[in-house]
Amino acid sequence: MDANTGWAVGSNGAIIKSTDGGVTWTKQNSGTTGHLYDVHFVNSQVGYAAGSTLLKTTDGGDTWFQRSIGNISPRAVYFVSANTGWVLEGAHYVFKTTDGGNTWIRSTLDTIPSNPYSTLYTRSIFFLDSQNGWVGGARMDHTGGISPRLYKTTDGGFSWFTIYPGGTE
Repeated sequence: MDANTGWAVGSNGAIIKSTDGGVTWTKQNSGTTGHLYDVHFVNSQVGYAAGSTLLKTTDGGDTWFQRSIGNISPRAVYFVSANTGWVLEGAHYVFKTTDGGNTWIRSTLDTIPSNPYSTLYTRSIFFLDSQNGWVGGARMDHTGGISPRLYKTTDGGFSWFTIYPGGTE
């Protein structure tokens, strides 16, 4: 890839691509009418889009096809290679693949609270390499109070620990 090429996603399955630094954009056919929240390309050909479904392309976005992760709607996606990546389901779970999205392993970010009026929302994921990654989000309680959360993994996403607020680092 280069500094001029990029993709964006949005409502009604919208995927658009620019090859001139964002001056012009071309619509790509996602094959879905669901919302898409995040897109990540690992090179100029292989990319993933997350939303009401998980989509993958191997030809720069000319064609997209669905990848199954069970009955979830992924909120964010990040891949460090064409085969190794993670998706957030929007709350407590992170799913990892090492085979390009054919199979997935689930891990839990945080204990699910016994208080039904407290909800964890996760919105972003980033990995430095295949072992070290972060997830950002917030916990909201029934009064509307919001507490930011940041989680870290050093084992490829198998286990996570809270680094904000509090935590070990």
